[in-house]
Amino acid sequence: MDATANKTFVPGVKSQVLSLGVEQTILSEFLSFRVGAFKNMKDASTPFTPTAGLGLRIFAFRADVGGGYDFREKGALVSGSVSLTF
Repeated sequence: MDATANKTFVPGVKSQVLSLGVEQTILSEFLSFRVGAFKNMKDASTPFTPTAGLGLRIFAFRADVGGGYDFREKGALVSGSVSLTF
């Protein structure tokens, strides 16, 4: 959770995000599953946005993908990353 409200690029609009979620790893952290939700607490009209993600780890290689869906706007948001840890 953001402890304080933050300015945005939109004049007069502030952001203070509350995020909740859980992660379950299986097969010695080979696979990671995530579910959660977030909401801008400074904008009462925004709903909670559900999120989900999947991670894959093979030795030093890690790939993650996650996303959410805004039912009010009828739009999805997706992000991904690939990394090597050494």
